[in-house]
Amino acid sequence: MPKRKRIQRQHTEDWQTIQQYTLWPEQTAYELLRPLVLFGDPAGKCAQETGAAERTLNRKAPRVVTLEIANEIRKKTEDGRQYAARF
Repeated sequence: MPKRKRIQRQHTEDWQTIQQYTLWPEQTAYELLRPLVLFGDPAGKCAQETGAAERTLNRKAPRVVTLEIANEIRKKTEDGRQYAARF
């Protein structure tokens, strides 16, 4: 069996631990918004845990969803034609 290329870590929702593992600002921004977008956690709860402004989290979370939808629209089907989104 080949040796792992990356260090395997325990899954955590603890913001201090997550912050230690992020290497780039983009990762930190993603981890700030992930609980809101993925799990539907309230922005107030995330703001308390992370120290980020609740208003900022409320403003940025819909942008992430919009970008994900836009990326889905850009995906191509097997025959190479773009499909119409069903959103």
